[in-house]
Amino acid sequence: SYADFLKQDFDIPKDAEFFIDYNLGNDEKGDEVASKLSHRGFTNINFATGQDLLTPLNIENINRIIGKFFPY
Repeated sequence: SYADFLKQDFDIPKDAEFFIDYNLGNDEKGDEVASKLSHRGFTNINFATGQDLLTPLNIENINRIIGKFFPY
């Protein structure tokens, strides 16, 4: 969860690569988490989702939207 992430934020480089599912569950939305990460200074955020995102994302530092297959 994002709350768990905040406990370790200080150890993570600001250019670390993030892959966030658009639908996280547990009342967390991927676009909200991505926005919070961006506001904390993280600069390498990606969405990993199987759904087509029809509305543009107005979040700074979103690099790309990829499918569910991890690119590495």
